[in-house]
Amino acid sequence: MKSSGDIPPTMKTTLDLLELGDRTLYVKFGENEFLPTGFDDEGHGKLVLTGEAAKVQGQKISVFKDQESGEKFDIEATPIQIQPDDPMATLLTVPYIQFEITRLTNEIINNTIDNEEEKRKRLNEILEEANTYDEQINSILQTAFRTKSATRNEVIQQCMNAKGTVYQFKDILSE
Repeated sequence: MKSSGDIPPTMKTTLDLLELGDRTLYVKFGENEFLPTGFDDEGHGKLVLTGEAAKVQGQKISVFKDQESGEKFDIEATPIQIQPDDPMATLLTVPYIQFEITRLTNEIINNTIDNEEEKRKRLNEILEEANTYDEQINSILQTAFRTKSATRNEVIQQCMNAKGTVYQFKDILSE
């Protein structure tokens, strides 16, 4: 917000988003693809963007209820960008990994592939992706145990929560 005149439209957008409840929404920067994200009860969403996708400066930001309806909320505020070497990046990465594991779990639960060979291939791809995320969590956890920082305890707690999500995922996958 640049002035007090920006408060009413920002409040309206925030209230509209909060009314949607706890569900996945889709964010779009400019003309780029839809990115699924969750918003907390304060209306904050977290996206981990890398490479070219991280260049959001000056782009229009829209939040969509779903990918089909076209109903959207435009966001006027500039997103807060955190560089990869910033300690806050880890605090954003772990919940993102947890979100992705949950997304993969939902894909398994809602699987509609009838062909057994294709189904097995997709499940193997999902398992490989989950294992990569699990390795990232392990790496972050090892680093957190070796460092002394203000965010150390929070990172360790986040990692433990994410590991719980990974274990639940593997239980569902083994069924």
